[in-house]
Amino acid sequence: MRLISFVDLKNEFNANLDNNLDHWLKCVKKFSFEEDHNIKKNFISTKYHSEISNDFEEADFDELLNYFKSPNVLPALIVIPDSRYIAKNLIELVEKIIEINSLNCKIQCINSNWNDPINDGLNRLTLNGLLNESEIRKRNSIIFKVNRGEVVTKSPIGYKIGSEGNLVIDESHQDVVRKIFSLYTGIEVDQFNQIRRKLGIRRISDYLNAEGIRTKNGNTWSPSSVDVVLKNRTYTGIYKRSGIIITNNHPVLISEDIFQKAQNIRASRNIFKSPRENRLIFKKGLIKCGICFRNMNFKNIFRIWENISGYSRKKNYRYYYCFSISCSGKNINNIRFEILFEEISKQIRKIVKGYKKSFNKKLVYWEFPKDDKFDEKKKILEKNFLNTLRDVSKGKLSVDNLRNYIERLNNMEKSFSKEQTINLESIYSELQNLDFKNEEKIFYFINNLTNLISIKNNSVRINIKKPIVFDS
Repeated sequence: MRLISFVDLKNEFNANLDNNLDHWLKCVKKFSFEEDHNIKKNFISTKYHSEISNDFEEADFDELLNYFKSPNVLPALIVIPDSRYIAKNLIELVEKIIEINSLNCKIQCINSNWNDPINDGLNRLTLNGLLNESEIRKRNSIIFKVNRGEVVTKSPIGYKIGSEGNLVIDESHQDVVRKIFSLYTGIEVDQFNQIRRKLGIRRISDYLNAEGIRTKNGNTWSPSSVDVVLKNRTYTGIYKRSGIIITNNHPVLISEDIFQKAQNIRASRNIFKSPRENRLIFKKGLIKCGICFRNMNFKNIFRIWENISGYSRKKNYRYYYCFSISCSGKNINNIRFEILFEEISKQIRKIVKGYKKSFNKKLVYWEFPKDDKFDEKKKILEKNFLNTLRDVSKGKLSVDNLRNYIERLNNMEKSFSKEQTINLESIYSELQNLDFKNEEKIFYFINNLTNLISIKNNSVRINIKKPIVFDS
């Protein structure tokens, strides 16, 4: 196969390679000879133009792509030392791999424990830059041990770490694992559960605790700790760590058939839980008690009752309370959330309407900080990107599944600003038709427009920030 080597030395990362290009060239030739490839070009992107030997041609990544776009050039295998020599972070790495794949070319790392650049990138890069050298050495050490089947974490119950670092059966706890799988599946395991009873994880934890059986750490069993055992494939003799899977690595405690039976039961019993409703509350310190001038606290009260007809009813009540001693008893100061929300919106609308009359034909706006949820949304998107990237590294998904994440992350960065301006007309139109379906946006206005909201005996007083006024 045709082979092209490429190294980008313009990145901040600066290893010994830029001072020893002869060594890199030897690595490329050795790899080409062993894998029966035909070297066509050796590209390098560097700041030191005068130091390039005749064995290399200068080209950055865009020029590398343009080389393959030529009608006379066939696809090839592109080799790099590791992911740091083509990208500064994981997002840039994925973008470049997608572009290389679009040209029907392949890319491989040849000076790394991870030949696949995505696996290499997960162990050398982050979303924002490079891992430090000590962290990379630590990961390399883990990979070395994992490849030998050595345990690099705590051993699960039923096993212990042997003298050579591998898993061996712990005779004092092996029967506990067999009991759990037997009770859960209803299958006899080593003459246990001959009556073939099938229990759920809660009843299994109760049974183990009643029998005086404890976890490996000496704690009582809970449904979650039982489930941890049931979903651990280590008991079938498979060792999995850092993307490496080794079968028949250690003695088997549970057969593959029984383990799969347990997974089928777990899948059938998993109940989908709807995500918790996003609770919108005012920012801390904004709502003050008009009696004692302390902060008021949000309280959520959920009540269930039966009506005269015997039907069960339930309702959620939201309040702002003052919990100070001076406001307790007969002087209790509280207000229903819905009443407070509507009253604040009405008062802001009235003040804004007054500004419209006072500053007729003038540009009136407020400067708001960036959306408080920007960082939260970005973190969620980055987490989903990393999870999908790990699935790609395991061969479960194609790298093309990451296109959408990259586009959304890049758009977020472009739209990011520390402050944004909201004009008077936008605020007035949003508050004109009060709609609880648009709570989040109205909350954003209230939290950023108001300096203080005072509550006293169900009456509401607000103080809003002064706007910036310009002649239009």
